[in-house]
Parts: sequence; structure tokens; C-alpha cells
Amino acid sequence: MIDLICPDCKEKLSREDSLSLNCLSCKRVFPIIQNVVSFKDPRQEDKNIEFYKTWQRRADKILADDTKKRDVYKTNKIYSILSKFFRKNIKSRKSLCLFFDYFSTRKDFFFKDFFNRKPYGIVLDVGCGRGNRLFKEFGNVVGIDFNIDVLFGACFYNLLVHTDILKLPFNDGQFDYIVSSDFLEHVPSEKKDAFYNELNRILKKNGFMVHFITTDSQNWWFVFAHRYPDLFKKYLIEKIGGHYDLELPTQLIERNKNHGFDLVYVRKMLWEPWEFVLRFDNEYKERSIFMRSLVYILKILMENEIIFILASIPIGLVFRFIEFIMPLDYSNKLGIVFQKQ
Repeated sequence: MIDLICPDCKEKLSREDSLSLNCLSCKRVFPIIQNVVSFKDPRQEDKNIEFYKTWQRRADKILADDTKKRDVYKTNKIYSILSKFFRKNIKSRKSLCLFFDYFSTRKDFFFKDFFNRKPYGIVLDVGCGRGNRLFKEFGNVVGIDFNIDVLFGACFYNLLVHTDILKLPFNDGQFDYIVSSDFLEHVPSEKKDAFYNELNRILKKNGFMVHFITTDSQNWWFVFAHRYPDLFKKYLIEKIGGHYDLELPTQLIERNKNHGFDLVYVRKMLWEPWEFVLRFDNEYKERSIFMRSLVYILKILMENEIIFILASIPIGLVFRFIEFIMPLDYSNKLGIVFQKQ
């Protein structure tokens, strides 16, 4: 059971009808809109909300196109033969994930690998968007987001809350787990310390935070990208959804330590191959012959169904090996787990 509190005066809320929650102390009324409890004050404009709504529409189109391509690949006879072969001969789910369909399965596998060893609990999905049905396997899930439009799509969660991340309407120590998927990089730097303070407040002692996050990096293509600040802002921050404060993995770990979270586990990851095309098939490739050649080769792989299927397995193996041996700050993405001290 999740008790909601007033984000201003921290008093418990009462529910007199199906349309709102009321604070008896400060008299504020919080509407319930299509089963989403809204704590956002409509009088307070959020300069980022329109940007994210526009980006979400673009992301939905990219996702739909990507899903369509994956469906095409999965109906291909070669894909079908390879899939049956590997699933028959590789009994370990972990080995199968790391060897076959690595890029499309690694995020979900990271979450499953952690939660399969943990008891059922109360889970907070921060910046949940339309939600992730996988998280329902791990406990009762509360989803929060500042974009109410996407929250309507997460109706399979136990509770949906439209709220400011700096004024969370939950009691102290209410959650066993806090999860996020591609969200932390969207939190502006000036809000991060206050945000982590809130996460610490609402997480139970010895509770876990489990995040999948995009990071800044010291690998060669990020060093190259950083040479052109205007292009970096355009293609690696704004175009991909407002990654306003990318931190190096070591900086992320240090920030969490300062806010009372100990590192439990980290999994280093690089971009998927298609992300190089998404980020660098623009003015960037005109600045480097090597980058232009890399984008050209990857586009050929992606556009040819049979070549893509045959190449995806060795590329996945090579990437997995590089991810294993590379320094932490060369990562582009992290699967990372912290525990509250």
C-alpha cells in the first residue's frame, strides 16, 4: 500500500471522491486524471515539457520504425534458423543473451539478472514514461513522470503519479527499490543534488537503486564529438531527447556516494551500432574521413537484412569483449546498482 502525502506540507492526503485527493492541512486539491494523480501545479510553467513532448513524438516514430525492422528480421528464414539453433544449443539464459541478440536484450537482462535474486517489493519507476511491463515481475510498481501524456500509457502499473522530481509525494523510506531506464541523464545538473536527496529520503534503509543510464565518455568517438560543442549540443543532447547533464561513470558513482549510496554492481556498455549512425550521420561525418567511412559501413549493414543478421552475432561478441576489458570511463551506457547506506 502506497500512502501519498502533500508535497508541500508533507501531510497525508484524504480521498473524498474518485476525482481528487485533498490535503486537510494546506487545503490543496490534487486531481486524478484517468487514474493518474497529478501533483503538478498548472500555474507553474515547465520550460522543458514542450521539448520533451515534441521529442517523445519523434522517439515514438523512431521506435515504431525500429520495431518494424526487428519484426522483419525475425520473420527472415536465416534469423529463424539461427534463433532455433542457438536456443537449442545454448541452455544458459545469460549465455544466450550475451551471444545472440545481444544489443536488443542486454537492458532487460540487466534488470532481470539483478531482480531474480531479490525478494518481491515496492518499486518506484522514476521517469517511467509509458512504463515497462518487466518491472511488474519484481513487485508493486509506482510510476512517476512530469509528462502526464505518456503516463496514460503506463496503466498496467499499480499507481501513476504526475509530479516534480524535487517534491516527491511519498513518505520517508517507502520503497524497496528505485529503478530508472534512460532517465538520469535528463536531470539538469542544478537539480541533481536535490533529486538524489529525495531518492535517499523515500528509499528504505538498505534498499536498492537500479539504473540503466547513458553517460559521458572518454572513448575516442566522444572525444571527437566534444571537439565541436555546437554539434555536440545539437546531435548528442537535443536530438536524442535532452541529455542535459551527461556525467562520466566515475562522477556518477562519486555523486551517489556523497548522497549515501554505495556501489554494488556496475556493467559497462557501449552504444549499439545504429547509434553511431543516429549521432554522426550529419555534419560530424564531414569532419573526419574515418567517421564518414564508419557511418557508411554501418548503414550498409543496417540496410541489408541478411548482412545485418549474419553480422550481428560477431559484432555483439566483439562489443561484449571490449566492454569487459575497457576502462569504466570509456562506457557510453551503464547498468548500475546502488544500495542505501
